[in-house]
Amino acid sequence: MGRRARHLTAAESIAGRQERQRRYHESSSAKEVRAAAREKRGSRKLAKPPRNPPPHAALPPGPLPPQIPPPEPRMKELHDVLLPDDQTLFQAALTEARGHDFSPLDPWEKEPPFAHSPDPNEEKNTLPYFSYTRALGIALHGRRLRNEQANDRRHQAAFEAAPEAAVAALQEETSELWERWARVTALTIYHPFDDSREHAMWAHYIQWLGRSIYHLYELYIRYRK
Repeated sequence: MGRRARHLTAAESIAGRQERQRRYHESSSAKEVRAAAREKRGSRKLAKPPRNPPPHAALPPGPLPPQIPPPEPRMKELHDVLLPDDQTLFQAALTEARGHDFSPLDPWEKEPPFAHSPDPNEEKNTLPYFSYTRALGIALHGRRLRNEQANDRRHQAAFEAAPEAAVAALQEETSELWERWARVTALTIYHPFDDSREHAMWAHYIQWLGRSIYHLYELYIRYRK
């Protein structure tokens, strides 16, 4: 009898506890607690950062949006090509040393197609011809590096005077170089053998054009920080 009484008491206790839980679950206070918990969970979900942030999130902070396109991989490769800075002719053109006539560089410094008058007495594709073409290229590297350094000083002075205007000018200059890149890389008028000097100077121009675009983009990123 005693054991059965305890068994019934335990069953009644379980049943009573379940009934109290049911009543609490249906009460208004329990509903309010559950609603508050759902709202809290929802707010936590909304606060999570997106898995794919917008592209501009990775750019350095700055006063202006990124309006200069990133350079192409080829431009980075052209930028990293070593210059013949161990050559005397390169250093002479870089410093505009006295006693040197650099006027033959003038027609090759401009955008192709080149407007130049070939020497009628010069025989093409001979050893002297190739040697002179190589000398032109070395000297032209020195002159273009000199121009790049002067351009850097100009940009630095402009940025120190008016940062936002300097960055805008940098954007405009780079956009013009991108347009020039599209024009020059599309040229197919120079044959590597029949027009060996013109072809070499065309490749020289493309190298420095790609280098300049990459270099200006680096300046743009630096100035926006």
